[in-house]
Amino acid sequence: MTIRDPARILGVLRDSGERTADISEARMLIGLGGARVERVSLSPLSRSLDFTLEMASMAQAEWLVVCDADVVVDPSGLAQALECARLMPSNYLALTGTVADWYFGRTRPGGLRIYRVAHAGAARCHLRGTARLERPESSMIQSMAEAGFSSGVTRFSIGVHDLAQWHRDSYRKGFFFAHKHAQKLSDLVPRWREMSAEHDEFRVAMIGLADGLTSDSAAPDVSAFDPEQIYDRLARFGLYERGPMDPSEQRAIQDQAAYAYRHSVRSGWLTNPLPESPFARWNEYRRSEPIVAASRDVLVDYRRRGFTSLIGWPRPGHAERRAKSLREKLLGQS
Repeated sequence: MTIRDPARILGVLRDSGERTADISEARMLIGLGGARVERVSLSPLSRSLDFTLEMASMAQAEWLVVCDADVVVDPSGLAQALECARLMPSNYLALTGTVADWYFGRTRPGGLRIYRVAHAGAARCHLRGTARLERPESSMIQSMAEAGFSSGVTRFSIGVHDLAQWHRDSYRKGFFFAHKHAQKLSDLVPRWREMSAEHDEFRVAMIGLADGLTSDSAAPDVSAFDPEQIYDRLARFGLYERGPMDPSEQRAIQDQAAYAYRHSVRSGWLTNPLPESPFARWNEYRRSEPIVAASRDVLVDYRRRGFTSLIGWPRPGHAERRAKSLREKLLGQS
């Protein structure tokens, strides 16, 4: 797919040292048709987002494409998402990409945002009111929607999220999940425990989760974690950091991203008759996740040696356990 007017597009890779940062940037460059892509390494997230929105305004870009470095996009999926953004009504602020998430075991929105830069100034004003919240970017989008600037979510997967990350990041992921996704842990913990038999990153995430559940509060940012302390903690369980990513592993992840996009297209997510196809309004998605029921049912199984077959996961139940009960259960089995 040819990208129209790439000079009016600014790409930003939010880089916190992720293991997939280089391949994420490379696939993003291809998907944006040679548009400028910059790396931004600022924390906390609210500061990074404010800087990025300001940078796009100063560059006089029309579209700002922000991708987290733990997301590897399929170039065709990214190009398709950009075309979807162009279809949004003029009052729309952003389009959020849907990703196949390794830790959730399903697709979910996040990891990629395509902002209409014309609304960047207003978005920065709303960001100042949400900067101290746990999810400043999502809260900013919601605040803008309430002010009349809606946003959308793609109804197809643009790539994969959280595959093949450093163990230090898997530990942080588990720690944050104890606070950010406490209401979903009753669904996630059985999956993580099962997957840990073959994938060390799930063992690592379980250790981080247990530590997060016993912590008084969530760490405010990635920079609050000391990698050496994490490594010392993991060494007690015989777990050690991964090495750099080799070419075969990079190709495997590219295959996963391509499969996630192609499967979602074949499943009819682009043609299913829903309002404002091929994307759904942010508020609708938030109320009735997922827009497409099948989106919970598939995730490509990633293995270190390469591409394997499709696996299915049952749709998570709706029952929510109280955090205290889950904490006691988890600690009792650790």
